[in-house]
Amino acid sequence: MIRSDSYAGLAVAATVSVLAFAAGWRDPPAGTESRSFCPAYLHSAPLHPVLTLFPLNGPAVDVPVPAGVPPGIDVLEYGPDGRTIYGYRILSPLKPPAGIARIKFDPPRVSRVPGSANRALREVYCLSASPISGQLTVTGPPASRPRTFDIDPAAGTITEMPPGAPSRCGGAGGLLSPDGKRVLTKRDKALTVTDLQSGKVRVIESTQSDAGYLWSPNSDMLALGRGNGIMLVDLTEDFEHSSPRKLGTAGDSDVVWSPDSKYLLIRTSSLSCKFTLYGESLEVIEVAAGKRMPVKSSHCQITAGAFGWMDRAIAP
Repeated sequence: MIRSDSYAGLAVAATVSVLAFAAGWRDPPAGTESRSFCPAYLHSAPLHPVLTLFPLNGPAVDVPVPAGVPPGIDVLEYGPDGRTIYGYRILSPLKPPAGIARIKFDPPRVSRVPGSANRALREVYCLSASPISGQLTVTGPPASRPRTFDIDPAAGTITEMPPGAPSRCGGAGGLLSPDGKRVLTKRDKALTVTDLQSGKVRVIESTQSDAGYLWSPNSDMLALGRGNGIMLVDLTEDFEHSSPRKLGTAGDSDVVWSPDSKYLLIRTSSLSCKFTLYGESLEVIEVAAGKRMPVKSSHCQITAGAFGWMDRAIAP
């Protein structure tokens, strides 16, 4: 997701880890089984949330949501396995924190992430799930000093990160790449990428103060949201000198990478949706060619909220 970080001028982006796209896009990360994935959207209805899958070809498919999903839940992250969604619901200050909800679709069940019911996380502004360790990085709401934590669901522990440390949720210390080897920082209007192993620094040309930034899952590229456009920086071509490449107009909200770092998923508006209940649709951008492909099954079906990628195998 491409987002602007108001408290540090840095994107606070949940690293959405997904595995592959539908209809033949079956190029998952090394070490994972081959699966077929497609765009997905959770309609957070007050009483009955509905998860809808949107294949590139064919009709949309509604997937039953496990019983026990809190009403009015806000989606924080579509999980790395394509079968899990993390969400949160803000409760009254008089009640203890409910913790982060983990909604699993295979098998279907709802549980609370162990270690997440912490008073410092009464509100959650960012959640990033690591596809490598399974740990969660979470940040509270932007304030004078937002606090960032690492949660180990397996151990049920939560550890506060030192102020100013880089993290996958960004902040004053910078936005850490998914592999933990690079960090993106923003000072004044200049973006800087530092290789933490070699110490090499790459200064990207000046950018707008309201731009958003997102690492690709393979940590080799950056998607930059600038005004009405999406720019791409490929750090493998020449780490210190490669120039941003335009990928066309931006969507109306977040941008989501595919797991093989070859595609971007965006939400777009359309005049043909003006008089519908929803009003927006999804598009896929092929990064290498800049080709845009509408996800026809999503036409006029998207409202404000989080979208991502889910395993098609969870469909009934």
